[in-house]
Amino acid sequence: MSQKIVEQLMLTNKSLAERLDKEFAKTGLKKASFEVLSTLFYSGVPYSLTPNQLLDRTHVTSGSMTSRIDKLVKKGWVERVVNSQDKRSIKVSLTSSGKSVILAALQEHEDMLTKLLSVLTDKEQVRLSAILSKFISKKSSQ
Repeated sequence: MSQKIVEQLMLTNKSLAERLDKEFAKTGLKKASFEVLSTLFYSGVPYSLTPNQLLDRTHVTSGSMTSRIDKLVKKGWVERVVNSQDKRSIKVSLTSSGKSVILAALQEHEDMLTKLLSVLTDKEQVRLSAILSKFISKKSSQ
């Protein structure tokens, strides 16, 4: 039984990733860009974090984060600004253009997630979240 459960989790992950990739393609964003922009947006006003804070929240390597930031700077969606609290470091800030892009993408993303999860009742969604949280908390405590 345990093998079947793990296989189902892996297939679910693969299926969700494929659906998300299709959805991101519709918004013109790649998953990597979405992650950075949404992380900055959800950080709240002034929508600005250090690269290390972005690393901690997105769980990618520093090389990957640098590449992501570079691409977003070229598009004009984020900018690097000197950290007012530490002149030796920078912060990555969401631009007004970047904020517009992520707001539109977040709405589409939320609509897609609602549609994906509509196969489950609200009660089932709460239960599934509780079950999956056990895996996450178990992983972090090992």
